[in-house]
Amino acid sequence: KVFGIVHFYEHKQEFNGRKWTNISFCSTDIRDYLKALTPSYSSNSDETKIPYFTLESSNKVIKTFLKSFVSCDGGITVSIFYDKNKKKYIMNKSIFFAIANKRLKNQIAFLLKKLGFRPKEYKEDEIVLDTKDDLIKFSKEIGFISMCKVSHSNSHWHGYTKNSVLKMAIKSFDKYFLPQFIKRFQPSQNNKNKIIKNLKNYL
Repeated sequence: KVFGIVHFYEHKQEFNGRKWTNISFCSTDIRDYLKALTPSYSSNSDETKIPYFTLESSNKVIKTFLKSFVSCDGGITVSIFYDKNKKKYIMNKSIFFAIANKRLKNQIAFLLKKLGFRPKEYKEDEIVLDTKDDLIKFSKEIGFISMCKVSHSNSHWHGYTKNSVLKMAIKSFDKYFLPQFIKRFQPSQNNKNKIIKNLKNYL
């Protein structure tokens, strides 16, 4: 209403009994307004950067900024794979910030270190937090925006909130988290699906 938007699109979705609505619209007025506030808004631009006043802000402001950033351009990864050497299934879990721009990536890493995290560069376009301490600290101090859900690009956790998947990932650090019979599973897609189904009981 503030920008006079009268035409927009609603797309209702449902997954595992959860319902939500996506709303989208097109507006050059809003684009120009936001661009005037942040001239370097495009992450593809060499000029992209986090404003200095954010970098020098209080920890409370930095945490709020990071919460918004990772909720939109990041998330929680929980993957299952069979370790041939250990002869059992392993869970990898990490929080990731998807950032292609090198300057922006360095600034996000700077802010995380400023808060006491130990970020790692993963590939060329991601920063991750993958230790038990960092995941617990992130959950307590930052977290994701409430009701922010895993996107459809992740077939296993699509539709679940990122916070719920994060809590499940933290629980999995307990050595008694997964049933003992899982350790006897041989590598197969069917067994992997059984493990994922079991994990969903914790969401």
